[in-house]
Amino acid sequence: MDRTLLSKIWPVFVEEAREHLQQISAGVLELERSAANRPPGLLDSVRRTAHSLKGSAASLGLHDLEKLAHAVEGALAGKGASDQLEAGLVEAILGSVDTAESALSRGDAGGDPSIPELAEQLQRLAGAKPAASAPARERGPAEELWPVFRAEAGEHLQHLQQALADRKQGKKSDRWPKDEGEALEKLAATLRASASVLGLWEMERLAGQAEAALSEARAEGKMPAERLGRLEKALAQLESAVGASSAEPPQAPPAPAEARIPQMPGQLLAVFREEAQGALSALEQSVAQLVSPFVAERAQVVEDAVRRAHNLKGSAGAVGAGPVAALAAKVHQALPALAETGLDASRSAAAIAGFLVDLKAALSEWGAAPAAEAPAAAPAPASEPPGEKPEARQEGPAVVDRTIRVSVNTLESVGRQVEAMALVRARQERRSRELAAHTTATREILVLCERALSDLRLAGGGPSVAPMEDAVQRLRLMQRSLARLGQDSSREAEQLRLVSAVVREDLRDLRMVPASTALEPLRRTVRETAGRVGKQVELSIEGGDVRLDRRILDELKDPLLHMVRNSIDHGVEAPEARVAAGKRPSGMMVLRVERRGHRIAIIVGDDGGGIAADKVRATAQRRGLLTAQQALAMEDEEVLRLIFKPGFSTAEKVTAISGRGVGLDVVQETVTRLGGTVEVDSNLGKGTRFTLDLPLTLAATLAVVVKVGGELAAIPYESVERILRLSGTDLGTVAGRASVQVGEAQLPFTALTQVLGLPQARLTLEGTASQAAMLIDAGGQRVVFAVDEVVGQQEVVVHSLGKHVSKAPHLGGAAVLEDGQVVAVLNAFELVRLARPLARGRQADQDKVRILIADDSLTTRSAMKALLEIAGFQVLPASDGEEALKLLAETPVQLVVSDVQMPRMDGLALTRRIKGHERYSSLPVILVTSLDSAGDRAAGLEAGADGYLIKREVERGKLLELVKQLLPHRG
Repeated sequence: MDRTLLSKIWPVFVEEAREHLQQISAGVLELERSAANRPPGLLDSVRRTAHSLKGSAASLGLHDLEKLAHAVEGALAGKGASDQLEAGLVEAILGSVDTAESALSRGDAGGDPSIPELAEQLQRLAGAKPAASAPARERGPAEELWPVFRAEAGEHLQHLQQALADRKQGKKSDRWPKDEGEALEKLAATLRASASVLGLWEMERLAGQAEAALSEARAEGKMPAERLGRLEKALAQLESAVGASSAEPPQAPPAPAEARIPQMPGQLLAVFREEAQGALSALEQSVAQLVSPFVAERAQVVEDAVRRAHNLKGSAGAVGAGPVAALAAKVHQALPALAETGLDASRSAAAIAGFLVDLKAALSEWGAAPAAEAPAAAPAPASEPPGEKPEARQEGPAVVDRTIRVSVNTLESVGRQVEAMALVRARQERRSRELAAHTTATREILVLCERALSDLRLAGGGPSVAPMEDAVQRLRLMQRSLARLGQDSSREAEQLRLVSAVVREDLRDLRMVPASTALEPLRRTVRETAGRVGKQVELSIEGGDVRLDRRILDELKDPLLHMVRNSIDHGVEAPEARVAAGKRPSGMMVLRVERRGHRIAIIVGDDGGGIAADKVRATAQRRGLLTAQQALAMEDEEVLRLIFKPGFSTAEKVTAISGRGVGLDVVQETVTRLGGTVEVDSNLGKGTRFTLDLPLTLAATLAVVVKVGGELAAIPYESVERILRLSGTDLGTVAGRASVQVGEAQLPFTALTQVLGLPQARLTLEGTASQAAMLIDAGGQRVVFAVDEVVGQQEVVVHSLGKHVSKAPHLGGAAVLEDGQVVAVLNAFELVRLARPLARGRQADQDKVRILIADDSLTTRSAMKALLEIAGFQVLPASDGEEALKLLAETPVQLVVSDVQMPRMDGLALTRRIKGHERYSSLPVILVTSLDSAGDRAAGLEAGADGYLIKREVERGKLLELVKQLLPHRG
């Protein structure tokens, strides 16, 4: 082929070729497993894929690739559907896939796509096939159609035997009404014809005897006992012959001379081809009708189609067109499912459409063959390629959805324009609203002017009336013009909204691909990696049909590869170690994709030894990432997150494959860049699970815009469960931590400014004032965040911040609002993780000084708590004196800070109770209050307080200074 023409076609060919290679690779890995654990029709599908690759390469003159694909197809030619591929053959085919991929890569770079090592690869494929004493037997129509024939024959025999049994039980006379025997005779004739097509001559003879007996009875109008007995005997023998083999058809003896079909004259073959083409066309039209849920006389259409398929099957068998007969039988078997609408009918229609395509090809190939030659081998049944669902097929020739391949760069360019159009549309809607507001204001001004003009007339305004009347008239015209412009603008904004919504959804569909495109290639990675380290690992892929943005899948290929290799190398134990631990020798790895609203979760799990948190702590201390005190204070969940640090590994030795942790920093960096999070959960001795939470698409999304710390920020809409207005009565404490009651749940509560590290504004929760808040749900973890203001919701396009975002994991990107303002898009999962209260380790609790704070003002309580925690103290907050006493009884503390004026029990009463208790009498107490008179101070000291502060002195550092004085060992 001309090089210029090849360069134009190459991008389309190479994309298709890589899909074929991936399907072949995934398919042979499945074929290496036992037949019980793989989808039906897989072998035929892989062979057909290799055949398609061979044809595509041949059409472009890529003869090396054509020969390699032909050799792969030939290596699988002698295999049966239930055969299990040998490891040597699988290795040879996978090696050929690698060789072909290398050739395609050379072609991508502008080099020569020929294969220098072709002879070696062909020899490997030839040597991998097991030697056979006799050439592989060609699978004939009888083997192809035996399951279909058994089902059909069993059903017909049941009807015939039931009819005879009913007649005998009813003790009818030997009279045989015509209408009673006609349907039964047709069933026997169908059995005879089907057996003849398959070359099952003994069954054809027995069915012929039954048909003859029924025909005689219909002709004479009676069924004497002798004929009835002959019919019962023939049916019993036929039933015995059909049921003799459950899987393989009986080997048909050579056809008797009278049964052999002589070579057909060309005229008869021409008649058959014309008849078959007509039947095929009618079947296509019938299926096109039946894919619609609204079909008049559906049952009649199905019945006609079944009859045409049956006639085509019989005619093809009569002229020796075995492939055509085989496919017609499959169509005949699948058609009755279309009698009812629903999902099963849709799947059957999709399958039938595939059969009809193959049937047309088989008819064309057979018709082109010389009459004296045996018909071409039947094409493989239209089974789905690995990973493809039956629903993906087109539902009938009349509604074929043609496809083209599009450059990724072109698609990305269109995506950027559509996203920009979304912003333009939002601004257009905002301007339309502004125009409507101006129209309303103009109308109000017009009313005022008209009222002033009326007053002027009543007052006899004289010469000034005329100019005023002219101004009012012009203002009235302007108001009407504005109203008309406002209506047009609103209408255009609505049209633009609808058009952009449709375009955006279509573009989103273009970007969405099944997750299996990234997951299926990992089967080979698992097989090869496990083999290199001497382990046995089984991979289960779930949710491969979930569709998500292709850009996300492309970004995740390397991170998933790292995780799978790490899991096999350092997660799954060796077979002998697993057996010693009471496990199966073979490890289990699961790759699962789950749809969670507008987000997805990709879960990578294994049943290996897990990650030891103590080992991670020790490694972190040894590398200087944590102090001993920090390591003890961290809970296991936070310790495990250290494995995402660059280069962090607990492996005793780093192998050529991986070290547990090698590459996991890449995983976190990639996931964060995509606006997601990664979590690790490990159970020592039982396994490890990584969960990657990601957006479904990177296109425009809806966001809630809030004001926090005086700045605007956006939070993805799907993460915001509720917008709340809270009052002081809604808040409480659980285990000394702020919480809020939402429905039946008591949820953690914090200010968003505190999580983001922004200057904290005073919460408006005291008295009758209310506080804006939002409930965020991230993967089932729910936290209520206080915000300054909820501005509204907008559609935004999230732009990545690249490598800069890695230092601020709570940032998911940036977006431009309708008014052109750039705002941060917050990562809801990271916000929830940061806000989630951390349980301290027991040893850390013993080493750390605890201070109890009692104050009914959440703002004051939070401020003092933050101040003391920064200084290294552990703080237990309480909302009043009674709660403080309860906490004191449950948890030992070293100092108490209390407000004076509190509900239920005030600070003075609390101090007296503490000082009067034998156990707590030596406990230092500091009273912090807004009461600063000498009498108030005296009352506090009289109650037993060790210190007395005015609240305004807290911010000046007096509280911390006093605490250090009362706890000298902490100084």
